[in-house]
Amino acid sequence: MAKRCELLENQLQKNLSTDGPLAAVSAALIAKLDSPRPKSIALLESVLRDPAKNKQARAAARDALFHLRDRTEADPTAPLDR
Repeated sequence: MAKRCELLENQLQKNLSTDGPLAAVSAALIAKLDSPRPKSIALLESVLRDPAKNKQARAAARDALFHLRDRTEADPTAPLDR
């Protein structure tokens, strides 16, 4: 099962590099993983900061990072870039 989750996360990471709805859906799914790898989080951050990506993908990356932060930290008002 762990191998399948790893394969899924790898595919989601590849999908983040695309532009459009697929990247947005992948960002949302990464946020729902039990413990996404640091590479996935770094990719979400890069999508968020990339002005070449469409708004939908950037917004999904932002929401995913908020979701991950809220699951791990007690202070939901803390900024994303600490």
